[in-house]
Amino acid sequence: MEAQELLNQIYYAYRGKGVSKVPAWGTEKANLAIAIANRKMKEWARDPYHRWASLFEVRDLADPIDLAQFSYDIDTDLIANSDYVFIVKTDDTRLEYPVVTPNKRNGNGQCFYIAGRNPKQLVWATGTIDAGLDGATISLAGYYLPADLVEDDDVVAVDDPNWLVYITAAELARNDPAKDDQFGNLVGQANDLYQKMVAANSFSGYLQPNAIEYSMPVIGGDG
Repeated sequence: MEAQELLNQIYYAYRGKGVSKVPAWGTEKANLAIAIANRKMKEWARDPYHRWASLFEVRDLADPIDLAQFSYDIDTDLIANSDYVFIVKTDDTRLEYPVVTPNKRNGNGQCFYIAGRNPKQLVWATGTIDAGLDGATISLAGYYLPADLVEDDDVVAVDDPNWLVYITAAELARNDPAKDDQFGNLVGQANDLYQKMVAANSFSGYLQPNAIEYSMPVIGGDG
C-alpha cells in the first residue's frame, strides 16, 4: 500500500465517507494523519515483544577493521541487533562473533557489545584484535526502523497496512468529539489485525522449528 492509499483508507475508516472527503496530500489535515501514522509505525517497529522479520537486515558498517580501532558507529535507525557480528576477511573467510551486554564484556573472549547513543557504537570487548582481521569487512545483523512516509507514493512498511489504517483512524477519532464514539470499534479492529500480524510473523513454515514464544500486547490509542 502506498501512502496516498493509506491516507484514503484512514479517512474512510475515520469519517466513513468517500474519496471526495479525503484531504489533499500536503494539507494540514493530511499531514496530521500521516504524522500519526508515522508515529504508530515506529511504535509497531519498536515493539519489544516482537521482532518483525520484514525489518531484518545485515548491514556493513562504514569502516573496515583497523587493528587500532575498537569501536564502529552504528546506523541511527537500528532498533536491536539480532544475533551475530559477521566479519569477512580479505581472503573471503567468514567469521561470526557474538554480541553480549556490556556487563558481560569481560567473560566471553572475542566478542562485541553495543553501547552509547547518537550514534550507538559496536565495540570490541577485548583490548586486542587478531592481526588477520586487518582490513576485513564488518557487518551487523539487526532490525532497523522503517523510513517515515513523506511522499504520496512511499510504500507503507508495516506488515499489514490495514492495522496502520485503523490505529491511525482511532487516534483521529479519539480527538474528535463527533467521532470519539468510534474509538473503541477502531481500536478493536486494529488489535485483531495486530494479533494476526504477530501470528504470521512467528510462523516459520511447515515443520520448521520455532521455539520463540510471543505475548500479544493490547494496542491502545495513546501511543
